[in-house]
Amino acid sequence: MPNAVAMIGITNPPGFARNLSPAFFGASASIGGYLGGLIVGGFLKSTSIVWIAMVSLAAAVLLWALLPCEVPVDCNGKIDWTGSFLSLGGLIVFNVVWNQAPAVGWSHPMIIAMLVASVGLFVGYGVWEHYFASDPIMPLSIKAPSFTPLIPVVLLNFMATGTLLWYTVAWLQEVRHWTPMRIAIGWTPFGVCGVAAAFLAALPVPRMPAQYILAIGATRILAANCHDAGATILLVSGFPEHRHQCLFPRSGLHGGPDHRQQFCQSEPTRHRGVTVGICVVALVLDLAFVRLVHDNCEGWADPADADPADEVAAPVATGAELQ
Repeated sequence: MPNAVAMIGITNPPGFARNLSPAFFGASASIGGYLGGLIVGGFLKSTSIVWIAMVSLAAAVLLWALLPCEVPVDCNGKIDWTGSFLSLGGLIVFNVVWNQAPAVGWSHPMIIAMLVASVGLFVGYGVWEHYFASDPIMPLSIKAPSFTPLIPVVLLNFMATGTLLWYTVAWLQEVRHWTPMRIAIGWTPFGVCGVAAAFLAALPVPRMPAQYILAIGATRILAANCHDAGATILLVSGFPEHRHQCLFPRSGLHGGPDHRQQFCQSEPTRHRGVTVGICVVALVLDLAFVRLVHDNCEGWADPADADPADEVAAPVATGAELQ
């Protein structure tokens, strides 16, 4: 995703087009998630999950045959396979740690080993990119305003958003016993509001410093997680007969009713507050360290920044025609 945003940024000159293009990119997530839920829900309601894979494969082949082939920007460029493996491996292992640790505990040997492995992969990625990679996937020497504090702020916001979405679906499945199709239909506000939010976020870009735009988004994520945590606490406190249905990270949704009831009665607010705490940390880091002045210029400030290739009509061919 960062590479996609970067390509959008360097393709469009500063101004309205550059501000609006990421909005289309951001809106595609909400549209894809909503339509994907409807499609998968429809398949699961009427047929086997195997058909989802078959239709997806057929659609991928069809798109490959019909869509035009992209002209490489750097025909002599190289792919940093080692850096890709180290970075993606570290992220995957780190994600598994945060998914499994609430269920089995942070003191579990597997969690400790995977956490050490993820840190090792990240360190190896940094060493490789800085000292050995001839064409690094992300040069560590990059210098941009507030680039370093911006990374953890965005990471924490994504972690909080992913947790919110996961627990929302888990709530609907485990507590309300909704089917996948009903969840997809109930997800309609997410699709509509997600698209609207993506385009509304583009409006203040030339009028407001970026840290405040990011703070608005972080505040909304914080409010949504507070609402989600509050709904769980109200269910436990107001309806004792449903204590076994509460959703907390440490329960992992794998324990039986007795296990979950014991945990819900002992530590509900502390563990449900982890995601809220992540949102607060992201908001504080953003307001304290991110400093990006709003840019309301139109067009390239330096004509040399424009890509001469943009003025040349590139030949267009589909994937099938290139064979």
